[in-house]
Amino acid sequence: MAVYNYLPEKQAVRLEVQREEWFELLGPQTVTFQVPPGGLEGKPLRIRALKPGKHKLTLRADGHPLLGRGGARAVGERARGARWWTPSPAS
Repeated sequence: MAVYNYLPEKQAVRLEVQREEWFELLGPQTVTFQVPPGGLEGKPLRIRALKPGKHKLTLRADGHPLLGRGGARAVGERARGARWWTPSPAS
């Protein structure tokens, strides 16, 4: 998970993964960290797919009011382990 801070001040960001039955979360469901002014901060999101196919992964974000709220992207896991995701938010 990557968070960009385009603001001139640091911000505390809280990210939360919405649990779904198609995956097992291998790390914390919620992470909180600081992003420096004009900076980028990344945190790993480790999951194990339990069902092959196309699924939605929802991530909620809280921080500065201009940050907005989380979104969802379509992600996939094929039976042999090949992974993919959509480059734009899923509807």
